[in-house]
Amino acid sequence: MNSVAAKLTKDHQELEALLRCLAEDTQAPVPGTLQKTWSTFETKLIRHMNVEERLLLPLLEASEPAEVARIRQEHARIRDLVTELGLAVELHTVREANIAELIGLLRAHAGHEDGALYRLAGDKASAAVDDGVAQLLEHHVAEVP
Repeated sequence: MNSVAAKLTKDHQELEALLRCLAEDTQAPVPGTLQKTWSTFETKLIRHMNVEERLLLPLLEASEPAEVARIRQEHARIRDLVTELGLAVELHTVREANIAELIGLLRAHAGHEDGALYRLAGDKASAAVDDGVAQLLEHHVAEVP
């Protein structure tokens, strides 16, 4: 596994852990816990997709246009669902089934990225891209409360 893939796969694992927390928070809500977990998750997920779109997808635009289009479509669907769920969290109407839908979508997406995108982009990534991925993902950790 190349360095870019390792960093982004690790980020997928951290997002997966946050998803499990969200599912637990919807089952036994403690006031404010769900909102805090959601805020952390949403910030991390959006940052993750932005890193991919800014640093990885341009590396593949010419050689893998269908793959890039697929990732962009998946990201758009994920953003739509995150927006819907964010509103439901704010209104205290989110349910475990809503989180389960997001978990399923993100697991399928992560599997696709881990299997194709990261390998292809990592092979083409320069040291500057590798450093950029690390910095942007690490910067995110410092921002999350």
